Amino acid sequence: MNEKVSIEFTLKDVKNESTPDRVIYCVKFCEKYPSLWSCFAAVGSNTVTIYDIQDHEVEVVRHYVDESLRTTDEHGEVARENFYACTWASADIDEPVVVAGGKSGVVKVISTQDRPEVGVIHGHGGDIHELRTHPLDDGLVFSASKDLSVRLWNIRSLVCVAIFGGDQGHRRDVLSLDVHTLGNCMVSSSLDTSIKIWNLRAPQLVEAITKSDEEQPVKRIFQPHMEQIPLFSTTQIHAGYVDSVRWVGDCVLSKSTNNRIVLWTPDAYRYKVHGQLVLLLY
Repeated sequence: MNEKVSIEFTLKDVKNESTPDRVIYCVKFCEKYPSLWSCFAAVGSNTVTIYDIQDHEVEVVRHYVDESLRTTDEHGEVARENFYACTWASADIDEPVVVAGGKSGVVKVISTQDRPEVGVIHGHGGDIHELRTHPLDDGLVFSASKDLSVRLWNIRSLVCVAIFGGDQGHRRDVLSLDVHTLGNCMVSSSLDTSIKIWNLRAPQLVEAITKSDEEQPVKRIFQPHMEQIPLFSTTQIHAGYVDSVRWVGDCVLSKSTNNRIVLWTPDAYRYKVHGQLVLLLY
């Protein structure tokens, strides 16, 4: 019988940055950079905090407070940012960053180095519910939003590369998304109970990504690719809001508010784009 080992951690220098009413919405470890495996980012309220676990202590590395003001759509009241999501990405080959988003719908890129902010990217017309980094390119980040769309951002050039939504897109808030480990497709879910799978290998999208790397951040002018037709769409998996989706190999694990978690496999051989058979997962 194996003896249970208890590892205790103490928080170091955290009292000065804590606020009594702060709610943590998202925590992400830095998995792609071996030198930062002990680091994680936490977001909530108008703060982004990066922690480092060293010698059984959790130390604050950076603490970013967003003091910008926004005007709410419902009541016209002035309020501060409220971050709901974050992910680790890379603005440069040697510079990991934390990308955060929330109530304002603005994507904010925060440095782990001396400077607190790398850039701000506008585009969404509603709250950002989730952020995911492309598994094969740390400079590309996807966001799911209340404005019925998923957007793809280039963190290197600070531009919106593509918008997934429109004619056959989601009809209510997009709550969750995930990118297949092969980087060839993305799954998204929504308040409309639907789950959709999008093609990430479309020639127009690949071309847009290439062009976005050539764009200079100071210009902030880039025509994003519009993708309105998913490879796959279903409302048959869940009857309630689908608030989380993840790829598990070639299967999709989805969770809804009707107390159901389902592991299922899309039919990879049924779907055609422009008359040509598309193998969804291979």
